[in-house]
Amino acid sequence: MNPPPDSVIDIRVAEIALFAGGVVVTLMVVALAIWLFVRASREEREQVERDRREAERRRACAEGRDPGSGGAA
Repeated sequence: MNPPPDSVIDIRVAEIALFAGGVVVTLMVVALAIWLFVRASREEREQVERDRREAERRRACAEGRDPGSGGAA
């Protein structure tokens, strides 16, 4: 049987250290997830823009325009 606690808040130093370590690791994981999401979003926007430009270039070539002239025929 466990002895009764000495006070209302009976916390050992090891328990506080584990809790603080858990908080730190959790915050680091959340920060990493946010960083990865922002990077992936940026890469996705860049890929969409590249695809849009490529489609415009193909359309211009199919119409017989010079894609390097800025769309002027």
